[in-house]
Amino acid sequence: MVGSPVYITPELSDVLALAERGADIVAFDATQRPRPVEMGAMIEAIHAQGCLAMADISTLEEGLCAHQLGADLVGTTLSGYTDYSPKLEGPDLELVRALSRRGIRVIAEGRIATPLQGRQALDAGAFAVTVGTALTRLEWVTQGFVDALQKVAQ
Repeated sequence: MVGSPVYITPELSDVLALAERGADIVAFDATQRPRPVEMGAMIEAIHAQGCLAMADISTLEEGLCAHQLGADLVGTTLSGYTDYSPKLEGPDLELVRALSRRGIRVIAEGRIATPLQGRQALDAGAFAVTVGTALTRLEWVTQGFVDALQKVAQ
């Protein structure tokens, strides 16, 4: 869909390409933003390829909807990255907790930068934790140290 803000597995052809390359889990954008493919159809297509469907969400309501439609996993990946979700310094542990209390297998993802935050996500009920930027964008982590150390020195 031209102009769609959805970029995590937006099309059914993406599902097929990922499955053909051996993916066991296919994540997709499950936010309320306009999308090229309806969420139920996306989950159905993922399951038809023998993969687990992971819904990347930004709010509790989105997570509940995706779970109800059949998503196997719900990732907090997009919390803080939509216009209408909370902008937090660290991971959205309250979202992890709220989803897991409802029996949903939650993948805690987004702004997990330290082992302590990973542990906190598990303690909040996460099924698993994804660490991304803290491992792949070391310049961001380094800048965080620089900023914090400069504050102490002032």
